[in-house]
Amino acid sequence: SLPWPEQNRQIVELLQKHYVPKIEEKEAPAPEGTPDEDTPKFDADRSIQRLIDRVANNDSSITSVDLDGKELTREYETALFVAIANNSHVVKLSLRKNKIGNEGAAELGRALVENESLTHVYLEENLITSNGAVELIGVLKNANDTVLCLDLAYNRVRSGL
Repeated sequence: SLPWPEQNRQIVELLQKHYVPKIEEKEAPAPEGTPDEDTPKFDADRSIQRLIDRVANNDSSITSVDLDGKELTREYETALFVAIANNSHVVKLSLRKNKIGNEGAAELGRALVENESLTHVYLEENLITSNGAVELIGVLKNANDTVLCLDLAYNRVRSGL
């Protein structure tokens, strides 16, 4: 192994030898309301889509999906729940504070009928009502015996359900 100063010198020489200056091109501005590639929202969207793709591809390194407070669109909800349905590695799904309503809860319920790996599902602080909760609980009672924890705290669910 080379001493640190020698390694630094070699790195600098390689960088100088292979340096290609970046030519900046002017682009038309993105339409209003469209996130451009430099915005945090665009990066977050790409990151969410990559995660959903990995879940859909049953990536064994993904055992926990934590998308708390990411303000998922309905499209992302649907894609995630379709991906979860056939995934055999994810054991924890956390979607707190995402404004998921009864439609999303119903889609998750359909995914839970198929999924045999999820053990913990966290849906606190969403927009799920008693009807959505009843549907999810029905799936757990009748079609899924792997989910051990379903947290629906701070939704629009009446007490005593």
